[in-house]
Amino acid sequence: MMAQAQKREGMKGHCLLRLMNFQEHLSGYSSQAKDKDIAHWQEFVHRFFSPRGIYRTNVRNKADTEASGDKQVEMNFPAIPHYFQASGASKIELQLGQGTTDKPLPGDCHFIENSNASVTMWFETSHVVHIGNLRLQFDAESKIDLFEFVSTDHDEYVSRTVVVDGAKPNHQWIKEWRTVNSENSQASPEMSKKSKPRPKKSPQNPPPDLDIPHSAVKHGVGITEQQFQFLEIVEVMGTMNPLFQAAHQHPTMGAYQVLEDYVSNQIPQPGAPAMNGQVMPNAGQKRRRPSGVKVEEDTPGNASTPSAAGGVPQVNGVAGNKTKPPTPRMQKRMKGNPA
Repeated sequence: MMAQAQKREGMKGHCLLRLMNFQEHLSGYSSQAKDKDIAHWQEFVHRFFSPRGIYRTNVRNKADTEASGDKQVEMNFPAIPHYFQASGASKIELQLGQGTTDKPLPGDCHFIENSNASVTMWFETSHVVHIGNLRLQFDAESKIDLFEFVSTDHDEYVSRTVVVDGAKPNHQWIKEWRTVNSENSQASPEMSKKSKPRPKKSPQNPPPDLDIPHSAVKHGVGITEQQFQFLEIVEVMGTMNPLFQAAHQHPTMGAYQVLEDYVSNQIPQPGAPAMNGQVMPNAGQKRRRPSGVKVEEDTPGNASTPSAAGGVPQVNGVAGNKTKPPTPRMQKRMKGNPA
């Protein structure tokens, strides 16, 4: 028992050091060498993730008030390097706030959670900060089996210098406008009362737009357009995993044959419900009775029917209404009062 406790304590410290090492290597990336992007991220993922590792995140659109909720996306080991590369960021940082908890798991695994984590992506003209909850699960070799970051909010920040430089042309135009229209304020109050107000003048050049760089990420989502499109592909590929597994199980079959076999064997066909092993007929396909009314004349054994005996006639085997016998066809009314 003492040896197991010491092993767990050593595992705890080792996993925390691995997490710190993960943060250091993540932020040490530089996008200057574009031709080495994917090679760098593949080496990074091989260093810290296990072959069965999963990267789980969410996509939330804070600009869409009618959204049903966040969309969870899972990426398997081969897709994780491409997700980092699709960010287009020059630098990515992972910070942990207060409140880190960790606990051992069965099989010499370890779990670490921090509810005040943040991921910062740096771009040329801005940086985006995602805050949320971080969960990691390490295997017995201190490699990541699960990396989950659930973002609860994000904001994009632009440098103050960039904003001031972008607003200078517009500010200068406003100063020129005030100079052009300042002569109206030099007239005497008495003349101002008698004369009509003069229309405002404008400088020769039109007012410039506020020159602030466009957002580096998709509006409301907080990730780049390339990352968003990549996650859409990952979502589709995830739903097709059973079909891919069926193709691996039947290597001699063609693509269309695998698809037909998968649809016929794995996907339940829309059929009628079965009762006691027999298919029940569809309610919409029942045979309809003839529209004509059948009046039964004979009964088994040549027995007289109630209709023949002066009783109530039967229509389709059901007795009619005693109080309302069938009304005979009325004859045309003759003129005059018959004697």
